[in-house]
Amino acid sequence: MRNSRSDMWIKSYIWDTGALSLFFAGNEVAIKLMRNIEKNNSTGYIPQLVFSELYYKSWQKLGKQAALIRIKTLKESSLNEYILNETDTFVVGKAKLDYSFLSMVDAVVVASAIATKSTIITSDKDFLGVKGVKVIKLKF
Repeated sequence: MRNSRSDMWIKSYIWDTGALSLFFAGNEVAIKLMRNIEKNNSTGYIPQLVFSELYYKSWQKLGKQAALIRIKTLKESSLNEYILNETDTFVVGKAKLDYSFLSMVDAVVVASAIATKSTIITSDKDFLGVKGVKVIKLKF
């Protein structure tokens, strides 16, 4: 995580599973956002649980090998894995309680966005109903 004063102005993003799937499918906006992260023009995070969801959904649709390649590609990228701390776990529970329409993984994305002060990149309209978070909804 960047600490210098000049880096305070760098945008920060949390990727959800749908947005990552769109990135791998060639979505132009997702690719542009990812390139900015790779060029260190912004910071990107993937909550640890999103890796699990992406793995199982990719395996389900594309097979185990494709799922492994996607995870390996992300792990070798400039994206940061976000691991929940104890405080975050309570934020997840509160988000799920306040927004029952969110899946548990989506509640983790919300808590991660709050903790890192990041904008959520998603393909899911449900995040638009969550107060206190910024959202970029990708079109597909």
